[in-house]
Amino acid sequence: MFSVMKLFTMILFIFSASSEISYVVNYTNGTTFQEGQVLTLSSSSDYYDVNITIPLSKPTYMNKEISSDFIFLATTMIIKVTLVDIDPELSFLIAQVHAKIDKVEIYKSFKKTRVIGQNVGLYFDAKNEKHVFYILNRNCEGGLFYVSVHGYGPKDPIPGGCNLESKIPIPPSTDIRLSNNYYNVEIAPPMAPYDPNCLENDVFITFYMLYQSELDYTTEVYFDGIRRMINYENITKNGIVVPFIFWNTRRMMSRYHGTNAVFAAVASTADGYSIYVPAQTYGCVNTSDQFCVYLGDIRTIIFVLFLMAISFLICFGGHRYVHIEMFSQGLMTSTFVCFVIMTATTSESYDIKLLISFIFGLVFASVWSMAWLVWRSPITIMLIPAFNCGFLVAGIMYYVVPSSMIYLGVDFNFWSLFFLVLLLVAMVILSTSKFGNILSCAFFGSYGFVVAGDMLLGSNFKYIVVNVLRRATVPNFNKAVLFPPFQTGEKVMIAVWVLIALAGMAVQYWFTRGQTSFPMCAPQLTMREAVNVAMYGTVERRIAPR
Repeated sequence: MFSVMKLFTMILFIFSASSEISYVVNYTNGTTFQEGQVLTLSSSSDYYDVNITIPLSKPTYMNKEISSDFIFLATTMIIKVTLVDIDPELSFLIAQVHAKIDKVEIYKSFKKTRVIGQNVGLYFDAKNEKHVFYILNRNCEGGLFYVSVHGYGPKDPIPGGCNLESKIPIPPSTDIRLSNNYYNVEIAPPMAPYDPNCLENDVFITFYMLYQSELDYTTEVYFDGIRRMINYENITKNGIVVPFIFWNTRRMMSRYHGTNAVFAAVASTADGYSIYVPAQTYGCVNTSDQFCVYLGDIRTIIFVLFLMAISFLICFGGHRYVHIEMFSQGLMTSTFVCFVIMTATTSESYDIKLLISFIFGLVFASVWSMAWLVWRSPITIMLIPAFNCGFLVAGIMYYVVPSSMIYLGVDFNFWSLFFLVLLLVAMVILSTSKFGNILSCAFFGSYGFVVAGDMLLGSNFKYIVVNVLRRATVPNFNKAVLFPPFQTGEKVMIAVWVLIALAGMAVQYWFTRGQTSFPMCAPQLTMREAVNVAMYGTVERRIAPR
């Protein structure tokens, strides 16, 4: 039994195979139901038909939420809700229903007011219409629903009052539209009470968001997020402001797969405010475990194992085994660059782009490894690791920099700063010889190893690189607000990253102690000797004849 149900009155409806069942339930002062109570009446109805009356006599001076409760709906059940005892000082009402299951329908008595979703709401004129709405559970299973009613005065703006797009005349809901790399959080424009024709645009809109526990799909956590963003006091206490970048009524958010995010929008004027129906998303199409995990196919599992193995070699043996360092880092870098270019210029499928990029990476890594035998210069060893380290530092900068820095939304500004940081870090590493190469191998290799673990555990550490890839390949991603979550998983990953990087540096220094910074690349060495030189500690000493 859900723990939240202990805090609210619950009505449990059960199904009988021998007869249809109907209930008439009146919520009135003095009428209460104990947890687990079942109300049963015989009926020949084709579906469940439940009438609930909710009194709205609570004042709204301090909190706009005047009624809230949990109910349990069996499959295909319809509930008729009647709002009574409305305060005469109220101007309009917002009734909202929240459910973890997908197909929840709320509507008035005519079709134009039908709304289907997980977090839905309806607008009611407090004085000039019937205050009746219906809740329909369209799912194949029963579920817990949270029903809340908010009341507003004549000076409060109407959420969705200046709607031009939605089929609902006044839609107070927050709409979340998912794509592969981001999602749009969107509302209909609000209407000021003194501007019924929507000629002025002086209602201030503020978006708030709250991250819940990563990869936690329990009903308790879901409804806890809604409750923490349901009224103004809770929103300002628990939420963080999503900055305005391009659109007043929309926020484009980077998508973090499997991370529970709750959004709420507040419309305010000098004299009042109103709250849109909060909405919640996990960043995946279906919130069940099998649809919201990373290792969903064999391709991903192979990639994770390959990344973990090659990153381990780079971190702990990159500077000692030069050819392993050159080949592996050349493979990873060229595959990534080729994939970015193909994504930006072609419309091939993901698998085709990945296969071509990997083949190109193998060819480039082989050629780059052979280049050392031709040029015999340490620069060929250090160049790619230095640029990889610079890329990772620039990616971290993009990951943590505040999204309110609007000038980074301009691609020229962003990429100029990105490559400036990349080049500066690469130049510093190239100027420090052995220390710089060991540092870059340990830093880059440990990140790859931790990212592989991140994909197994489900945190968001991988998005340091993924967000850069999105910025380079996804149209209009410059308008996205990143706001990466920083929770327990990310904190653990950072600690592990630092420890592995330090261990990698220590191991490489230990095995190369007392040796020159780089293998001697004298031109008179044969190819076989040059390859042996690349493996520290495997060079046979030449003994001059006596």
